[in-house]
This record gives sequence, C-alpha cells and structure tokens, in this order.
Amino acid sequence: MMKKIGLILILFISKVQGAQVTFESEVKVKKPNDTSFSSFDGGSKIDLNSGESLIVVTKKGMPILIHQPSSKNSNLNVTDANLELIFKERAKDAIENSVREILGGIRKVESLIQMKNFEQARRDLDELKAFYPNVSDLLFMSGTVNYLMNNKTAAIEDLELGLKLDPKNVSALKLLQQLRGRP
Repeated sequence: MMKKIGLILILFISKVQGAQVTFESEVKVKKPNDTSFSSFDGGSKIDLNSGESLIVVTKKGMPILIHQPSSKNSNLNVTDANLELIFKERAKDAIENSVREILGGIRKVESLIQMKNFEQARRDLDELKAFYPNVSDLLFMSGTVNYLMNNKTAAIEDLELGLKLDPKNVSALKLLQQLRGRP
C-alpha cells in the first residue's frame, strides 16, 4: 500500500520546566491560543514554559511546531539555514520515493495493458491516482485504459483532467478528439 508523505518539522524540547527559544533569523510566531502571528527579528528570544507550544514560520516559509513538555531549564536555538537543509533533504527523499513509485506503477500498468489485463491495470491506476491525483501521465494512461475497456465517459474525464495539467500532450488530445467523434 502506498503512503503519502507530508513534510512538517516538529521540535520537542527535552523534558524541562522552562526553555528559551532563540531564532537566528526573522520569524513569525503564534501560540495556539493567539489569534494572529507576531513578527520577531533574528536574535529574538522567547521563553517557553512547561506545556506550552509555538507555531513558527521561518522567513523561508518553513512551518515549525515547537513544544515544551516539562521539567528543568534549557535553551533551544532555531537556525533557519540548518532547517532549510533538513527540509530540502526530506523533500528530496519524498520526491525521489514518489517518482520511483509512480514510474514503477506506470511500468506495471503498461505490462498489464500488453497482457490485455485491463481490469487489473484499472485497479492499479485507481490506487496510484488516489495518491497522486495531479500527475498528468497517470491521468492519460487511465484515459487510455478506460478507452480500451470501452468506458468512453471515464476516458474523456481522465483525458480532460490530464490536459488541464499538461495541455500540450498531443497523444491525449488526439485520443480525446477521437472519443468525441472529431477528426
């Protein structure tokens, strides 16, 4: 079963009574009960008491949740540059895994189509589309499988969705025109 990977950074300060959070660069900060974010300059410090949390958005747009469970005093420095590297590495891994999963799924579906096992190809594509609804190649392939299964309505729907994402796909345009009865 496929897993959709989301990216969020959550920091838990070790079990201490109070902590001081220092930001390396400009951030926007909100405590859960606040109605809006407050801006803080680089070098600003915020005391975080036992059981408190902060929602932080760095100047580079990275959302961070910082939570202080409880116990003794401690300090935490939030370094925007290091967080960006962590975020990029996580994003890179997630993207590479998604690409591998999509390409592997497409190869499998192509094989199923060659064996004329359209029902299984349809099921595999439905699963992939559930996790990756905005991948035009999956929509084009799904439109093709629906066409091969004589499901004209579903084929047109998939092809139209795919063309919204990638309007220059000539093969999808031709198949859609054929399904609509236009030369």
